[in-house]
Amino acid sequence: MSERLDRILVVKMGDLGDLILTTPALRALRLARPGATIDLLSPAAAAPVVGGSDLVDSHLRLPQARLEAALRGGPLGLPTLAAFSAALRRRRYDAVVLLQHLTTAAGTAKYAALMVASGARRRVGLDNGRGIFLTDRVADAGFGARHEAEHWLRVVARLGADPRPRPTELPTSAADHARARALLAGLPRPIVAIHAGSGPYSPARRWRADGFVAVARALVERRRASLVLLGTELELNAGVAAATGARDLTGQTTVGQLAALLGRVDLLICNDGGVMHAGVAANAPVVAIYGLTHPRAWGPWYGDPARQARAEVVDVPLPCRPCFYRGHRLGWRDGCATRDCLALVSPAMVLAAAARQLDRWRPAIVSE
Repeated sequence: MSERLDRILVVKMGDLGDLILTTPALRALRLARPGATIDLLSPAAAAPVVGGSDLVDSHLRLPQARLEAALRGGPLGLPTLAAFSAALRRRRYDAVVLLQHLTTAAGTAKYAALMVASGARRRVGLDNGRGIFLTDRVADAGFGARHEAEHWLRVVARLGADPRPRPTELPTSAADHARARALLAGLPRPIVAIHAGSGPYSPARRWRADGFVAVARALVERRRASLVLLGTELELNAGVAAATGARDLTGQTTVGQLAALLGRVDLLICNDGGVMHAGVAANAPVVAIYGLTHPRAWGPWYGDPARQARAEVVDVPLPCRPCFYRGHRLGWRDGCATRDCLALVSPAMVLAAAARQLDRWRPAIVSE
């Protein structure tokens, strides 16, 4: 910690869930380097995760499509790279931290170009044998060897941060909480939120819609539950709402409002995705359904063993799992043809997990 690091750049690509899982590392880095300027280079999806918090000083949007085109040798390649490199160098970073796995050759080339372009004397990240451009290398044993949040805590530990687990964060405002109260107004408890989608990156992670319908109907019948549907999947949620009578809130919340709402429900039932990670950050009890991906890598992360019981994962332990993000490879983003890992998850399994969570965190409304 004796080394002076006045300006630090953190690089993270990904969607909402990926970015939420970086917040423990960002908090640890902020606590370790309170006087440093910490900037985040990431897609626009990071704005609601770091905006309104002190995790970073600036959020720099990465022109990812233009940069990738430049690396492929497009006509504007050299000018784009030169302009981007000059902009980074003008910020005079002392260290750049990469919170990514070096999974593909193209991705590695992109991140190497970014980190070298920064001009920082220290370049910190995970290394699976491809990280020759890093000055500080943290061994990467592959997806699932550790939770993603733990990987990033170990990386920032190279700059003096405390690598011990800590919760994820998602900022909310007074207006977000007012909106959440209005959206849930009049619903008797228990209130069960359902996210049947999974975000656009890998719809193959979704459990079947009729499974969510069966679970929702059973919770209404046995628990007199109120149901709300969340996410952005309009057609999917419309079908579930028509079959269950749930209050359909599809597309009606910002990320902050979503977090505020999830902090008020009695249970979230969902697939692997950003909404699940938002629920965990809001400390909601969760039942999460996993198939293609490994919950040891991407599962609910409360950052506190005492709070971890607020999540229950429902999955089937098949030898082919995980097929998406396996070892040091991407694997099958769309899974196999039959997706047995999800097909074998039954409504009874999910309903049993939901009942346990409701009994654990709220008194039963109707005896089973």
